Amino acid sequence: MRGGTTFKAVVVEDETIILENIVKKIEASDAGFEVMAQAFNGRDGCEQLKRFRPDVLVTDIKMPIMDGMELIRQARASYPDMPIIVLSGYDEFNYARQAMRYGVMDYLLKPLDAAVLEETLHRVRDVIVPKNDQVERNWISAGLFGDRRETEIDFLTAHSGYQIFLVGLGHLCNHVTSLNRAPFYAAMWDRIDWQRAVGETAGETASWWLIDEKLSNQKFLIVAADERKAADVKLAAEKLKNRLIEIVKPYPVNISVPKRNAVTGSELWQVAQELRSGLENRTVLGRSSVICDTGELGREDDGANPMTVSVHNQLKALANVGHGEKLKQLLFQQFRLWNEKEFPQRKAEKAIIEIAERIALRDDRTERGESRDLEAGILEAISVAVDFDEVCQAVWGLLESALSAPSNVDDTAELSNKIERYLQMHYAEDISFEELAQSFHFTSAYLTKIFKKHKSETPLKYQIRLRIEEAQRLIAEHRELDLKIIAEMVGYYDQHYFSKVFKNHVGRTPTEFKTAMK
Repeated sequence: MRGGTTFKAVVVEDETIILENIVKKIEASDAGFEVMAQAFNGRDGCEQLKRFRPDVLVTDIKMPIMDGMELIRQARASYPDMPIIVLSGYDEFNYARQAMRYGVMDYLLKPLDAAVLEETLHRVRDVIVPKNDQVERNWISAGLFGDRRETEIDFLTAHSGYQIFLVGLGHLCNHVTSLNRAPFYAAMWDRIDWQRAVGETAGETASWWLIDEKLSNQKFLIVAADERKAADVKLAAEKLKNRLIEIVKPYPVNISVPKRNAVTGSELWQVAQELRSGLENRTVLGRSSVICDTGELGREDDGANPMTVSVHNQLKALANVGHGEKLKQLLFQQFRLWNEKEFPQRKAEKAIIEIAERIALRDDRTERGESRDLEAGILEAISVAVDFDEVCQAVWGLLESALSAPSNVDDTAELSNKIERYLQMHYAEDISFEELAQSFHFTSAYLTKIFKKHKSETPLKYQIRLRIEEAQRLIAEHRELDLKIIAEMVGYYDQHYFSKVFKNHVGRTPTEFKTAMK
């Protein structure tokens, strides 16, 4: 999004006094145009277009060597989107008609009226601002993702550099949790007034762009900045972070920035990779921060890792034999130490996942898939937690559920029977299977797997079957009841959806089934 950008104009007119008058009126306008070059004929005008690639061409018609019509034709062939304003002392219809055929924006008569020119320049600006902004945005985005084409955009901008901020809301995600939570993060991004946030950070007139990152809770904020005059990027990031924290609280905000205040367009890919690495390696659970270093925290060889080999082995041993209370006590001690030492999220996740794997696979009782389900649940819980305490409680809740999971066929059969009885009693209600799993102290993926193993269908399909069977009974035994009422009685408040589900299971619509009952 552009701020107070100056736009470039080239003026071509063969009469010196008139030329000077046109230039003076253009630069006196508040539309933001600067005359970069002047020419006295169309041939020289073509050369100036090649040299400056202006945002707008202002040209006379009757000129020596090459007239304005030929200049317009060549300009349109080389720069098809460039706005062109035609000036002429000739008001014949043929000139205007020919000029309009070339797609000129306006045809103004001399002597030039300043107010008319002002209005035309503002219309030109309204056309080129969004077009140039989108072109530059695409160019920046291509640079950030290593997809840069050999495209020159110097004619679009006077920016000598950019300040780059990689903003992360909440904790780090992976691609699965990012996809699952995309609507949530989209709503969170929408709460941010970026114009105000950038204005407080870089000034009201700064040009800026917000570009999506690969994960839904991360975005690049790019602010145009002259390399020699750029504000301190770390100070700007601190202001931005504090502003965003107020908007998205209680979720943390982490912003990764380069060490230098501004980077050139050719450095975008390299710097973007550095910022990604910084956010990935140095985000700490439950903390908001400005990250200005891509180095990895918590390496085993630098003394910063609070997870010693001895403690790690103890945790895995306790997990392996299922000692819940001792495991919880030692694990929460480790949680507190991680928080105190600002241990990075990714390393904490790795340690937790190793413990979870030992629990899920202890005594070879379960399959590898259950270990992956538990891992996915832990990563999801960490990514959506608002603070460190919630991370600890959520992670332990999942580990505790895994510790208490049935270890033999008889136990899992009884568990599936309990789920079946629950569904039989509550099938008409809007059941959340995530909440149902929590009530049984397991993950939804585990419950679904156990239920399908013993009942040959998923809990959701079983619930639907119960609903449709009850709907059939009600239709057959209570013909006076309206189908809409029956749909609501079995849990469907959208009659069209009820009809669709009913037909999928019975082979007839509810109306057809009721007619057949007669």
